[in-house]
Amino acid sequence: MRSPAPLRRWLHGWPGLRSSPRPIHVRCQRGHTPWAMFARLSHEHVPWERVAVFQVDERVAPDGDPDRNLTHLRESLGAAPAEVIAMPVNDADLDAAAAAYGPSLPERFDLVHLGLGPDPIAVPAP
Repeated sequence: MRSPAPLRRWLHGWPGLRSSPRPIHVRCQRGHTPWAMFARLSHEHVPWERVAVFQVDERVAPDGDPDRNLTHLRESLGAAPAEVIAMPVNDADLDAAAAAYGPSLPERFDLVHLGLGPDPIAVPAP
């Protein structure tokens, strides 16, 4: 991620970020770019206790495995107390697990990470 400017505009320009009591829903893609984004954001003044990060892409691998996106996502957040809603990729019946996970996704996301090539985009949802 070359520039944190769009993220800073989102963080400092969204009036409800600090004043609203509702959760802040973030959609996270797979790959290296969200890890860089969260590593930068983890040092910003964010009400992390209200942030819920939802995985929308994951590899089938054991917990803690370096091939698993969740492993790196949690590492990149560091001590930030965000809630991470992990995809249930270790369940025996992956179809049933995916069907159960779907309804846990919020109707709307406040920040959507789009991992598009070498210069990813993180945009506030309308």
